[in-house]
Amino acid sequence: MTEKITLLIILYTAFLIVDLPILKKQQMRERMYYMIAMFITFYLALCYLLDTKWPNLNSLLDLIFGNTAKQIVAFFKDSG
Repeated sequence: MTEKITLLIILYTAFLIVDLPILKKQQMRERMYYMIAMFITFYLALCYLLDTKWPNLNSLLDLIFGNTAKQIVAFFKDSG
């Protein structure tokens, strides 16, 4: 757990060091997009850190493409 916390602190510190000077020059719209993206990455980092079973990107992709992927696999199993 300590390794995960250390890794996340290093990564987010690097993000801020690189992105803050750029964000100061951007308009509010770009800053909002950045904040939304950082909120999503923070949520996924929290899932990683706490090893939770919360919905994540895999859950979203499974919801969107799950049935189609199962049909494709079934098709190739039946034809092979």
